[in-house]
Amino acid sequence: MSGRSHRLGRLFPTRGAPFLATWTVGYFVWSLVPIALLVRVSFGDPSASLYPRGISLAGYEAAITDPDLRGALFHSLLLAGSTVLLATPLGVSLAVGLGSWASRRASMLRSLALAPLAVPPIVLAGGFFFAFRYPLGIIGFGRDAQILGLVTIALPYVVLAQPLAHHGVGQ
Repeated sequence: MSGRSHRLGRLFPTRGAPFLATWTVGYFVWSLVPIALLVRVSFGDPSASLYPRGISLAGYEAAITDPDLRGALFHSLLLAGSTVLLATPLGVSLAVGLGSWASRRASMLRSLALAPLAVPPIVLAGGFFFAFRYPLGIIGFGRDAQILGLVTIALPYVVLAQPLAHHGVGQ
């Protein structure tokens, strides 16, 4: 075992599989570096180039003082909060209900509940468009439709995570 793999193995024990430790660290670097770069760029001068030289809060000041951007931020926070407040209890109750059944039918229904995870987002968007336009035309395309769409997208994640969060509880 090389020195680097041995150090990663101590940080991330993988039961004798140093490749898994290296892969895990590599994945986190690959997925978190772009986010760190975006955070760094966000503190630059908005009128400067893509890679700012100094640190400035001018972009954040502009976002707070511009009424259009402030309205968009408020709307995004409203959608996020509504999604969390609706999807969490609905998803947990759905996961508990599916977990209380011990049959092949429950497994099929669980797979059906997780199906939106396998559908590309653009296909879901098209389905939402047609559903909100024709059969559910009373909803329209406003905030209620956005919340309903986001809750529909978030529910499978809650259904997937809830049993994992309670795995081993009471044993």
